[in-house]
Amino acid sequence: MQVAELIKGCKRGESGAQRQLLEYYTPLLFSIALRYAVDRAQAKDILQDAWIKIFNGIIRYTHEGRLEGWMSKIVIHTALRKLDSNEMKRSVYLGTFFDPPKEDAKVLQELQYDDLLRIVNQLPPLLREIFKMHVIDGLKHKEIAELMDIQESTSRAHLTRAKKKLQELIRNHDKVEFYGE
Repeated sequence: MQVAELIKGCKRGESGAQRQLLEYYTPLLFSIALRYAVDRAQAKDILQDAWIKIFNGIIRYTHEGRLEGWMSKIVIHTALRKLDSNEMKRSVYLGTFFDPPKEDAKVLQELQYDDLLRIVNQLPPLLREIFKMHVIDGLKHKEIAELMDIQESTSRAHLTRAKKKLQELIRNHDKVEFYGE
């Protein structure tokens, strides 16, 4: 069945169409939820809540833009609400930043996706979420500012800090904490 037909079926409340949509898009949406969660269990909770919102809101989906983008934003919004946004807004990174060191190509070649995700999750909460939204999920600073209730310039500054801190963490990637199950 085509995606357009699945959407129509979901709008009519057809469980078969909902099941097919769920089976087709769960891997993509779970990978997004996992980027914002502290472990796989939390990612599953985020995804479950997001699917409820998707199925309840699909009646309002207007076919503007890609369905994947619409659903991805719902997952991101759900994840951010699950994570204590107020705690993230209050967090301030107090680390000292130095001039960026020269990249060690060997270290970068040895890193796997899970290693990178572990490293990103070592960032302070606000830096981590802004980095994920901008770099991984492709949100603009204006969208991030609206989601996080901060200024665009604050989003840019935190992204810069996140990138600098990531350089330091990548150099020390063998000391990164375990990420979930």
